[in-house]
Amino acid sequence: MSQTTSREMEKMSAGLDRGRGSRWRTLWTQASAALERWHQRRRLLALDDRMLRDIGISRCDAEREAAKRWR
Repeated sequence: MSQTTSREMEKMSAGLDRGRGSRWRTLWTQASAALERWHQRRRLLALDDRMLRDIGISRCDAEREAAKRWR
């Protein structure tokens, strides 16, 4: 069994930190996207029937979309 030098330990530690940062960045990106979808669904509900018709969506479709989970 080989002994790990302090230099090797530093490299391994740095790699773990990058991995942790990457996971946080991924989590942040996913949370931001989910929040944006939630805002868009709320704005869709705020449109009147004429506006919904203009974009080819019924009131029922808008309500169904708005009822989706935040993800």
